[in-house]
Order: sequence, then structure tokens, then C-alpha cells
Amino acid sequence: MMKEQLSNVAIFHLFDAYYSVDQVKKIKPFKDIYLFSAKQEELNTKDIVMVAMHD
Repeated sequence: MMKEQLSNVAIFHLFDAYYSVDQVKKIKPFKDIYLFSAKQEELNTKDIVMVAMHD
């Protein structure tokens, strides 16, 4: 769903990586997805951004 939505608005190519709360099984207010994403990309959490998408 996420890649399809990004493609529909022609911004898919602007992202280096894609992560979902489905990968960590915790949603807000937990920060697990941010920590997981940063670790996967070997970045500090201050160097990543979140783009929210909903059905």
C-alpha cells in the first residue's frame, strides 16, 4: 500500500527507504519504528523524517 500511494502522488523516487509500524508491531506513542528505521539505515533518529499515510 505504501509504495503504491507514494507512486500515485509521484514522490516514490524521492525516498531512500520505506518502513512501516507493521515491521515493529507498535504504533504511537511508542518510538520503536523510529529507532528501528534509524538503525536499519545506520542513521541518528534526528536525521530521518516520518511521512504518515492512511487508508
